[in-house]
Amino acid sequence: MIPSIAILLLAPIASIAQTVVDLQRAILDTAAGKNAAASLRAKYAPAEDDLKARQAEIDSDRARLDRESRRRSAWWPWRHALRPKQKAQMEEAIREKIIARKRKEADDRAALDRDRIPIVNELSDRMQRLFTTYQQDHGNLTVRQINPQEQPAAGATDITDEIVKLYDQTWPVKP
Repeated sequence: MIPSIAILLLAPIASIAQTVVDLQRAILDTAAGKNAAASLRAKYAPAEDDLKARQAEIDSDRARLDRESRRRSAWWPWRHALRPKQKAQMEEAIREKIIARKRKEADDRAALDRDRIPIVNELSDRMQRLFTTYQQDHGNLTVRQINPQEQPAAGATDITDEIVKLYDQTWPVKP
């Protein structure tokens, strides 16, 4: 008698279908997510190019310092060894450039986050409302968000593509 009660109690749980959504992929695959990503890339591309140029300059200075440090004094008049004071000055200049580059990178990252976070929050809020509507429309359904590294549970259905299509229909991007 006890096993039949257990079956009756577990029957409603077994009838709930489990679906999973990769929220990060869903947000990035929507038209609004693609537009936001493209606009952020375009806005911050010059800053990224500046950082690459600064890094190239630092690498060039390091190579020059290394090359000059390996020179040895010789009897040739045009060949001079790098003096310790000159070497220290060059090393200090390189350190200052590295600090300036790191500071610029941190400032750029903070500016990007200031622009990115409100966009992601808005898209996530809309996505949450869409999940609620989707659950109401499809009855016994549990929508679970997964991380990109996480494997969905056995028997779970991935509805990420369906959610992206529904999102794009609900909130179309204005040209």
